[in-house]
Amino acid sequence: YHQALDSFRLRHQIMKNLGLNPVAYGYPRGNGRKPETRQALADAGFRAGRLGWTPKGRSPYIAPNPAAAPENWHCLPALHMESYDFRRRRDCVNDTDDLISILDAALAQRAWIIPVYHNIGNGAGWAPYRWKHFQTDIAARDFWVASMNDLALYLRERETAQIAIPVTRENAAARIDVTLSHGLDYQRFNHPLTLIFTLRRNGPTTPSKSPAAAAP
Repeated sequence: YHQALDSFRLRHQIMKNLGLNPVAYGYPRGNGRKPETRQALADAGFRAGRLGWTPKGRSPYIAPNPAAAPENWHCLPALHMESYDFRRRRDCVNDTDDLISILDAALAQRAWIIPVYHNIGNGAGWAPYRWKHFQTDIAARDFWVASMNDLALYLRERETAQIAIPVTRENAAARIDVTLSHGLDYQRFNHPLTLIFTLRRNGPTTPSKSPAAAAP
């Protein structure tokens, strides 16, 4: 634990010194199997940590409806993207045909998924994934494609968001002031949120926080 904590703290500080906002972390070699390693990452200040694979018995779908947050922020499952001809591993996502059913299920559940591409191209190297397949992956479905940082900030803000909609009558008109707040550190949790209103002809307006979008 202490060795991992020192390492994570050093990385976190280096990123802050560079003017970055460190939020999410990818464990080297997809590790992060031990609870004490994940706790060290949390204690070092990282909001989320992803594996390089999906643990056996776990689902790759993160925060599906109606869940407001991941089961474990520092043990996020991932999809290992690797062309079949490299190691002939069917437990990886080998091409777009393999990915399509996962994308459809993620959209149906409005869930976050994390495909991990180690090496995109047509040459040698570790875990190559063919460029032609990557191109069709991105075009396969209409997703919000975002970084882990943005998704982690968004989900945390959405989870804690509070909506205030006071209505003030001014003669025949009504003034509506909308306040959307999350009570977190606004310097760090600063990803834009969306508020969706359903307008009804007869009856009150019903606001809702925007549901999570899946993000390769």
